[in-house]
Amino acid sequence: MRRPLSALSALALGLAVAAVLTPSASAAPLPLPGPPPPARVVDKYPDQMPPAGIGAVYSPGTVGFLTLPYLGDGHFISSNFDHCHPDYSRDGVICRFDGTVAYAGNGSDPDAPTGYAKTSGKDDYLYYDGHDGVDMGLYYEPVVAAADGTVTYADWSTAGCTRCSFGRGVRLDHGNGFDTLYGHLWRIDVARGQRVRRGQVIGVSGTTGASTGEHLHFGVYHHATWDPVDPFGWSGAGPDPWSHDVGNLWVGGAARSPALL
Repeated sequence: MRRPLSALSALALGLAVAAVLTPSASAAPLPLPGPPPPARVVDKYPDQMPPAGIGAVYSPGTVGFLTLPYLGDGHFISSNFDHCHPDYSRDGVICRFDGTVAYAGNGSDPDAPTGYAKTSGKDDYLYYDGHDGVDMGLYYEPVVAAADGTVTYADWSTAGCTRCSFGRGVRLDHGNGFDTLYGHLWRIDVARGQRVRRGQVIGVSGTTGASTGEHLHFGVYHHATWDPVDPFGWSGAGPDPWSHDVGNLWVGGAARSPALL
């Protein structure tokens, strides 16, 4: 015969159960969605990269240390690093790393007003004005470390706010003067202070934070100042409009999967 719990014992048991059931800041709020619908795997913005594709070599890198923050292929870039003021302010112009420029005066995407046309009256848009990273079309997929490093942040960008900034995110210090940021994650699989290796899964992509759809925000920043840099560097004619860039940061000058090294 089971004895009834004392009030103190019942309280202790209740607290223990609550501790087990209370999710951590990095736990997934819901089960992962099913397979992506066909519309999600189609490259909706095919001209975000030059015709050679994401694996092409654009400019020789002298300090290259990064690989892509995902495994496999078939992904696309939906928004580029804006070399004309990557500070999230709108100045009416988007400058891509290869020198391609789009202007608000040429027309904006009606579904995404910060995307501008390269040609007046056309729908050859670049995205998006003021962006300080690279948005990659990952639909609830594993996100991996782009290089060896230490986790310096693994939580919501703003406590208690699920629609703010980059949402759930992970920041890695690579020990060479650069950090990488992985934003809008659905789930975080690492903890602050943890050492990770290139290609190690650190979370699952999603659409948390200030996001209009499932993707990964991949950003590279100077560790000391948090000034953003474009991992693709600058290969356009004339000087780089963004003075903080340091050149191509991909291993060997090409953005490739860590599985190919």
